[in-house]
Amino acid sequence: MLFDQYNVTAEMNVTALREGKLVEPRFTPRDSQETLSIVFEWWNLLDAVMHKLDPLYGYQTGYVREIQLRRMVDLVRMPGVTRYCEVGMNGGHSVSAMLLANPQLKAHVFDLLAFNYSQPVVDLLTTRFRSRITVHAGWSHHGIIKWKQERRAADCPRGAPSATKMSDDESECPMCDLIFVDGDHTYKGALDDLMALKSLAAPGAMVVVDDVGMPPGKAFTHMEAIGKIRRLEQYGPFPPRHRLNPCMRVIDRTECRQKVESMTDLVLQKGLGGREKYIRRCAIRAPICLEWGFAVGEYVAGPGRAHAAAANSGGAVGGRAMNRITARAHGTHINLDTMRHRAMSRVMANGGTRA
Repeated sequence: MLFDQYNVTAEMNVTALREGKLVEPRFTPRDSQETLSIVFEWWNLLDAVMHKLDPLYGYQTGYVREIQLRRMVDLVRMPGVTRYCEVGMNGGHSVSAMLLANPQLKAHVFDLLAFNYSQPVVDLLTTRFRSRITVHAGWSHHGIIKWKQERRAADCPRGAPSATKMSDDESECPMCDLIFVDGDHTYKGALDDLMALKSLAAPGAMVVVDDVGMPPGKAFTHMEAIGKIRRLEQYGPFPPRHRLNPCMRVIDRTECRQKVESMTDLVLQKGLGGREKYIRRCAIRAPICLEWGFAVGEYVAGPGRAHAAAANSGGAVGGRAMNRITARAHGTHINLDTMRHRAMSRVMANGGTRA
């Protein structure tokens, strides 16, 4: 049968690719389902890069769980979100998801770049997303402060309008609308990151903290206690092997031993101190199953404790009452503010325009 422009079937008469400039992506997700599909395929690619270049590393793939991805995709697609700041890139899974979910987004990432796959992942991300992603190598505690000092003049030139300053430790020229903290897992390290990022946060900026059952969760709770962050949602902690908290995959014992035996002495010297020590580690390889959860909050404007007290008592914030909904299901505690309030706050923070 001959098909032409008049009788092509409806199933075949669909075009998802957009032909624009040569360097522009031909495919842009149109809805949440398409976004998740392309993100998952990117994760397959990043997993393969990590395994090829650093197969003995214990945390073989990205560990943003699917429930966290879905929530962060919702957050990054909210009106007014155009600037994303992340501490702890690892294999690039979370930042790639955010950039794919919001084509207008620009990302600044802070990471040690300490693994064999780190620079190749950066190269891959910058090839695809070009100037939309900037990676700052080194300790985040120093990198955030350095970036703020270096970029303040460029991002908020003298005489340009700036957001209202919230307090002494907050920026007159905010650089982050959505923040993800998943780097240093010590209490002090996570607290330093949260404090430093507060000075870069836009009014009402959302902050997501991973591993709330570990020291970063204690740092988040401390920020809440001193009135600098308001906890909006918490998911989990989920017990190990829960369907929303699958175990972390590791390299198979046999493959691990084969990889070690094929490694050169030079490579081994950079690692744990010898071939036999690597082989002993291979013998105890097993999936990593840990309690896990994450939290979503926002940096508090003005005098934090008064702001938090007003919210908890049902008072008005910024002239609008906060509608709070609490639900418990499958071991999850969720505390949700209305998305209409959140969206309108971002619209007003961006000069009344919808991004």
